[in-house]
Amino acid sequence: QQTTSLKKKKKTMVDSDCEEKKRRMDGRTRAQLRPLGCELSSLANADGSALFSCGNSVALVAVYGFRGVGQAKELHDRSTVEVIWKCKEGITGMMKSHFTDFVVNALVNIHDCPRSSIRVVVQEIVNDGSFLACAMNATCLALLNAGVPMNGLFSANTCAFVDSQLVIDPTAEEEKLATSVVTSTTLHSQTQKENNYLSTFNSSPITKTELKHALDAIGTACGFVVTFMRRAMSGSTSTSE
Repeated sequence: QQTTSLKKKKKTMVDSDCEEKKRRMDGRTRAQLRPLGCELSSLANADGSALFSCGNSVALVAVYGFRGVGQAKELHDRSTVEVIWKCKEGITGMMKSHFTDFVVNALVNIHDCPRSSIRVVVQEIVNDGSFLACAMNATCLALLNAGVPMNGLFSANTCAFVDSQLVIDPTAEEEKLATSVVTSTTLHSQTQKENNYLSTFNSSPITKTELKHALDAIGTACGFVVTFMRRAMSGSTSTSE
């Protein structure tokens, strides 16, 4: 009986490994990221800028500020944060609002610079899925490139539930087939061992169990992304393998 139980357990583990190794349409496993790439100081007229790519998805972000602001827009107790999107279809109003909240949370303290403004311009170069995460990563690098004080280093990633299976960094085609798409941003700190999620956006309602699985997968993926970003900031790499 014990031998039978061990055989069943071993078979379950093997089946699980086989499931994990099943290839997606582009040849990746469910937990595999697409190649990453970035270019800093891409725009000469911006205070900071970054081009970030994940597979075929490419986002270009420019940061202007802190700068003076007209009386009509100035706030006496904090700076004005403005996010401008230059994107095609696919980015909803809720996504834009969520992204603006992310930018505000990324800043150390907008109350330190009253009557000023910071403008973040997000341009979609190519959207082949996971674009919100791609734009968030580009924004983090652009803010750092501009010397804007931040709460810490951030990275973002996206996962999708396709045929009841969780896939990381989905393509546009996989997002169309998904029942839900989740994007989350993680704050990375050398003193914290657990993931600190700054923001989470999901395209449709999901269960608590699904959300937990999604955040666990995104947290692991964000670890790879932030390692790449640190290397990029140090100038040691601009592409991942």
